[in-house]
Amino acid sequence: MVSCATTDDHVMELEDLQVLYLLIAMTINQWSNCIEFLKQKQIKPFNRAYIEVNQMCKILNKSGSFWYKNLAKSVLRIKSTVFDLHQLEAMYIDDEGNDIYSSKEFRFFQNCTSYSKDRARVVETDEGEEVEVLPKSFMIEWNEELYKNMLTDKHLFVLPISVLSAHPDIFWLYVHLRNRFSKKSERVVIDIQELHDRMSPGQTATNFKRTLATALEQWRKRPGVTTSTSEACEMDIAGQMQELTVTAIDLEGFQVELYTDGKPDRIVRLEATCNHHKMLKSLHIDSGTDGMAPGKDIKAAPQVPNPLTALEPVMRFARERGEEWPKEFLIRIAQKKLQDSVSFRQSKYLLTCTINDTQNQYVLTRYSRFEDLMLVAGALELDIADEASLFSMLDKKRAQLSLIQCEGEKGVKGLSLDSFSDLQERLYRQHATVVETTELVEFLIQRSTLRRSVIDAWSSRSEDARVKMTMAVVKALGGASFVQERSAEQQALF
Repeated sequence: MVSCATTDDHVMELEDLQVLYLLIAMTINQWSNCIEFLKQKQIKPFNRAYIEVNQMCKILNKSGSFWYKNLAKSVLRIKSTVFDLHQLEAMYIDDEGNDIYSSKEFRFFQNCTSYSKDRARVVETDEGEEVEVLPKSFMIEWNEELYKNMLTDKHLFVLPISVLSAHPDIFWLYVHLRNRFSKKSERVVIDIQELHDRMSPGQTATNFKRTLATALEQWRKRPGVTTSTSEACEMDIAGQMQELTVTAIDLEGFQVELYTDGKPDRIVRLEATCNHHKMLKSLHIDSGTDGMAPGKDIKAAPQVPNPLTALEPVMRFARERGEEWPKEFLIRIAQKKLQDSVSFRQSKYLLTCTINDTQNQYVLTRYSRFEDLMLVAGALELDIADEASLFSMLDKKRAQLSLIQCEGEKGVKGLSLDSFSDLQERLYRQHATVVETTELVEFLIQRSTLRRSVIDAWSSRSEDARVKMTMAVVKALGGASFVQERSAEQQALF
C-alpha cells in the first residue's frame, strides 16, 4: 500500500518541536548507555534509535489513548515533513558575474520505520481517503548532519520535563525566557506582540492572548503545586493609570507576573525575573554558592556536557543530567531474536546466561566487569546493533543483582564494587591466588561467617584488618576445588 502526504495533518506544527527534543534526548541517552560497549569495540554510536510511544508517555508523565495517539501522530508529522532550505547569501559568482544561491531539502529523519500492532487501513476523511496507521514504536535513523552534531556538540541544552510536557505556549514562553536572561536577575518586560510573532503568528492577537492566558492559568493550578493568589494594582499604561489584576506564576525558576484587565484572558503586560538557583534545581544542575551554574560564561540557558564527545562514562552523564530520563532504553526490536538465541536464569546474586545453540553457559554477578558482558554479547555473533542491545540488556540485569550482604547492627551491609575488586587484587598480587569473579562470589555467599568478616574488614577502612582478612580468605580458599584444580594446572606448566 502506498500513501501520499497531501494534507496539513502530515506537516510539522510548533508543538512537534517538543516531541523532537524528546526524541533527540532519548536517542542520546540510548547511545550513552552503550558507552562502555562502544569503547571496547572502538566504534562510534550507530545511527539508529528504537523509540516506543509508551516510553514517551512515561517520560512525559502522560497516560491514556489521547496522549498516545497525539505523540504517535507527532512523530509521523516529523517523519513526513520536508523543509526547503534556501541560502540567503550567494555561494559563489559564476563566469558571467551572477550570484549563485542554493536550495536543498531537509528532513529530521533520514529514515523512520514504524511498527504497529494492527496493519494500516484506509479511512474516509473530509479531504478523501487516507491511510491510517497507529504505531506502537519507531526505528529512527537521523539526518546525517544532525547525527554528527549529536556526537560532536560539546554541550546539551536541557529542559525540565514539566515544561517539555506542558502546553506549547508554556514551552515557548519558557524557551523565550531562557534566551532573555543573563546571570543577573534583572527584571524584563515581555513584549506580547513579539511573543505572538514567535509563538503563534497564525492566530489573531486576541486568540493568542486568550490561549496564552488559559495555558498560564492551567500551569498555575496544576496538581501538586501551591496556587498563587491574584492581587489588584494600578499601572501607568500609555500615560493613563489603569486598574489591573496581577498574578504571580512560577515557571520553573522564572517568576512571571501576569497583568490582566478585568478578564483573565485580557493580557496587558508580562514581566519576569529569574531565580537562578531555583531554575537550575529544576534542571537537576548543581549551582555554586552564588546560586549560579558552575563554569564560566553560563547564562540562564545552562547546558550539560555531551557524554558522546569523549565517550565519557554513562554514570557521569546520568549524574549531571539528573533523573529526567529513564536510564535504560533497549532496542526491543531485537529482543525476539535474542530470546530465541539466549536464555536467562536469575537468582539474588547470579545471572546464568545460556546460549541456546551451543548450551554454553556464562555466569554474571553484580561484580562482573564490562569485559565479561562483552564476552557474552559477542558469543552470539550478532550484528553490531543487536550486540549493543544485548550488552545493554545484560548491563541492566547485572544492576538488578545483589551485592554480597550481611546483617549488621544498623541494618544490611554490602560489599561495594571497589571493595570486592580490592580483595580480588590482594589475593592475586600478595598471595598469587587467582580467583575468578563468579567463583569468589559463590564462595563467599556460601560462607556466612567469612562473608560477614570480609564486609566488616572493608567497612572499617583498617589496613591491618584487610591484610588479616585477605590471609583468612586465602586459607579458606585452600580447600576449594576450583583453587586446587588451578594449582594442579599451574604445576603442570613447570
